[in-house]
Amino acid sequence: MKPLPTVSLILAIWGALLAEALHGEIFVLQNGSRIEGQLLNPEQSPRTVYLIRTPDGAQIGLHARQVVQVLRRRPAELEYEKIKPTYPDTVEGQLALAQWCLEHQLLPQRREHLQRVIQLDPNHREARAALGYIQINGAWKTHDQLMQERGYQWYQGQWRLPQEIELLQRKEAQQAAEREWFSKIKLWRGWLGTNKEETALKNFEAIREPAAVRPLATFLQDEPSPAVRKLYIETLARINTPEAIKVLALRALEDPVEELRLTCLDWLKTEPRPEVVSLFISKLRSKDNKMVRRAAVGLAAMKDPTAIAPLIDALITTHTYRIDPPGGPNAMSVTFGKGPGGAGAPGGGTGMSFGGGPKLVKIPVQNQEVLDALVKITGVNYQFNIPAWKSWYTQYRKTLQSPSADARRG
Repeated sequence: MKPLPTVSLILAIWGALLAEALHGEIFVLQNGSRIEGQLLNPEQSPRTVYLIRTPDGAQIGLHARQVVQVLRRRPAELEYEKIKPTYPDTVEGQLALAQWCLEHQLLPQRREHLQRVIQLDPNHREARAALGYIQINGAWKTHDQLMQERGYQWYQGQWRLPQEIELLQRKEAQQAAEREWFSKIKLWRGWLGTNKEETALKNFEAIREPAAVRPLATFLQDEPSPAVRKLYIETLARINTPEAIKVLALRALEDPVEELRLTCLDWLKTEPRPEVVSLFISKLRSKDNKMVRRAAVGLAAMKDPTAIAPLIDALITTHTYRIDPPGGPNAMSVTFGKGPGGAGAPGGGTGMSFGGGPKLVKIPVQNQEVLDALVKITGVNYQFNIPAWKSWYTQYRKTLQSPSADARRG
């Protein structure tokens, strides 16, 4: 039969358990300081006060507002505090303690002891490697030191060059400014039609900041009111940055209201804009004939001679149309007129008869708006005679390249 434990032994065991419990929690305060101890009122809910017994036996109370976080210490951390003094302050001792920390996932503590190893033995390869050092030309350097020597800086979780950081910071500032403009424009849009409309209109009139372009473009895209869309268009025109001009050029092609498309062109044509002309020229090749004709109207407004050749090629374009029989699926006869005012598909075509269901028909279309643009830019008119236009254009280019033309331009 085993002897019963003595009172002193019981007190010693109880004291050890109490000490472990008292060190089981860390209370992080608003001012950044920390208090270790045991929470004496864990059952309180909602929490109004923390009653804590510290390792030296003192009892304190903290208002709940003072405590920002309670950290529960893991058993391994408590064990580490016990065994740490038992390891000698030698290379072998500190290396062994670092290994123990690694096995128990105490990585900050492991690093501390590895650092102590290289203090005792600066060329200890195992400790240096574990800390991320690389030996270059006889000198030990961390990856961070190497990156810094190469001109990199740690920014947003990555090593980056200063130029990249500058670009990112500019982008962040731009995005912040755009978010602010989204809020302002949304607010002012809500004022339209109310007793604050005059203030809203004055605010829109004062906008000149490039950061407002993307928010304005977004609201413009989703705005159902033509009057408000016109307000956004005029605001973008006053900003007059390349981004704002691009939005106006696209709106000159895509807005369903002709008056607003022409309003965009009135602003665009006030100065030479090669990028706008290039956009309109690209739309002359659109599969949608409506877009071809709108692009031609835009080129007529811009009056840029570089558009002459693409316009000649777009005088007559071929498009696919779906023809649905009005009298049922059995038979149908359709005749297309030969001019822009003829029946059927725009611009005219040829007569044909067929039966059955819906048909996809390719039809050549004479684009009057393209012809109007050519006449406005060149001052001549060969109607839809494409060979005549190309012959004229060949002579026109020779004239531009002649010495006398150079002299006149000089």
